Amino acid sequence: LQAEETLPKVPCIVVRNFPDSWQDSQVKLVFALFGGVSAVRFALSADAKRMAHVEFKKAENMAKAVDQLHLTHVGDGDLIEECTISCELSGSAKQSTPAPAGPLRRVLFVDELPMLKRPDLPPSRKEQEVYLTSLPVEECNEEQIKSWLEGFGVVDDMFLLRDDRTGKFSGRGYARFKTHEQANACVEATREDAEEGDIVAAWSESERASQRASGVYGIDPHTAFSGPSGRVISAILGAAKLKAADLWMFSELYPNRDRGAPQPEGKRLHFIATCTDEQFGQLRLALSSALQSFHEKVAKRLREAKEAKEREAKEREREDQQRQQPPPAWQLGPPPGGPPGHHPGGPPGGWY
Repeated sequence: LQAEETLPKVPCIVVRNFPDSWQDSQVKLVFALFGGVSAVRFALSADAKRMAHVEFKKAENMAKAVDQLHLTHVGDGDLIEECTISCELSGSAKQSTPAPAGPLRRVLFVDELPMLKRPDLPPSRKEQEVYLTSLPVEECNEEQIKSWLEGFGVVDDMFLLRDDRTGKFSGRGYARFKTHEQANACVEATREDAEEGDIVAAWSESERASQRASGVYGIDPHTAFSGPSGRVISAILGAAKLKAADLWMFSELYPNRDRGAPQPEGKRLHFIATCTDEQFGQLRLALSSALQSFHEKVAKRLREAKEAKEREAKEREREDQQRQQPPPAWQLGPPPGGPPGHHPGGPPGGWY
């Protein structure tokens, strides 16, 4: 552990507010989606608090990482202890990335949010879309990426996400396959033995939202963020310190035809906000918290349904066992030979 002033003045991200349990591996996992980490150096800040200087394999991705992770809740509670981290650029990375003068138009897709509590459910047969991260957009063009995806099957639709500031592809995107089996092959192939910086495919949360209550959750994911009208709920607006006119939600089911609404970025579930960097960080945190609460609600609902089925199964088993047992002697009736008191060849007067 070094003092802050002794660290080299190289392009890096300064990370703060993480727990003592974090080591190199936890920091690298948090930043894995941005092309990989080349070095992590821990230090003490001026107030003697632990911090980390993180260098990227691709320095040009640092601004994007800060943009998406600053004041964001990260961790899974298992490999990575949960916390809300603070990120800022340092060294020449800071000098080469001037801060914006004011509010910007920002776009955030639901699958870009951390999903720490997403229920581990098998996908339904209706699911055909995957969300992809760490796509090699700097080395490959759209056609090459689509060609690679077609190795798993017919790609009906591919949509690559762009960076808000540069307009360049961010390395994330969606692919909708012709069949569920083809999409599943993509998920399984990228999940197996995946390492830091590798392409990873996960089942699209946006597609699950489009299926509403008929999807695997049994509840419409849109309800995590909006009311029946499709307008974002006031709790999220308040947490991000935004007005209703500054934040919009769009999806296949909510095209939002309000005259004052901005043009949507495709048909997947996403949010468009006009805000500062600080407000965008708070917005990510508020949306992440809302999605986490929704996932916990789904998990509780599914757990209670499972427990109810188990109770019913035990009750049926108990009833079956009772039916299979012979009735008690008092229910069997009189023995052969007549009622009590009638004993041919025996003494009169009843049973002895």
